[in-house]
Amino acid sequence: MKHKPIKIDWDQLEEAFSNPQEEAEAYLDRVTGRVVLGGEGGDLSEDDDDVLGRAGASVRENPTHLPIHPPDLDVKIDWLRAFLAQGHEDQDPAALAALVEAVDAEDPVQEIAEVLKGHPTLRDAWYLFRSERIQELIAEWLEAHGVSVVEPPPWG
Repeated sequence: MKHKPIKIDWDQLEEAFSNPQEEAEAYLDRVTGRVVLGGEGGDLSEDDDDVLGRAGASVRENPTHLPIHPPDLDVKIDWLRAFLAQGHEDQDPAALAALVEAVDAEDPVQEIAEVLKGHPTLRDAWYLFRSERIQELIAEWLEAHGVSVVEPPPWG
C-alpha cells in the first residue's frame, strides 16, 4: 500500500536507532511520522509487565507502525573496526591501541566505554563516525519500507 509523504522527527528517529537497550521497542508511525514507544523497559513486576505487555501489543499490532531495530553489538563492533582502520593520525596512539584491545575484550561494551571516557577527542570522532553509520542505516531502512518524506533529513 502506497503511503503519502510524512514529516519525520529526525532527532527522534535517530535516537530510536541509537538506543542500545534491547527491551526498548520503538516504531515509526507511517501516518504521523512520530516515533512511538512500545514499552517502558526496565525492571517491572509481573503485574506491571502484563499491563505494559497489553499496551505494547496494541502498538506492535498497529499496521501503520514500522518496527525500528537498532544495530546490534556485532554491527557496532564492525563499525568500530572500520573506524579504527581509517587511521587517525590526529589521535593519541596509545588511546587507539587501547581501543583496538577493547574491541576484542570479553566485555567489549564496558572496555570501549572506559577507553572513550578517558579520551574525549577520540570519543567525539567515534560518535561522529557512528552517527554517520546510523544515518546511512536510517536512509536504507526508509527506502526498504517505501517511506516517503516531506523534508529530507538535516544531515544531508
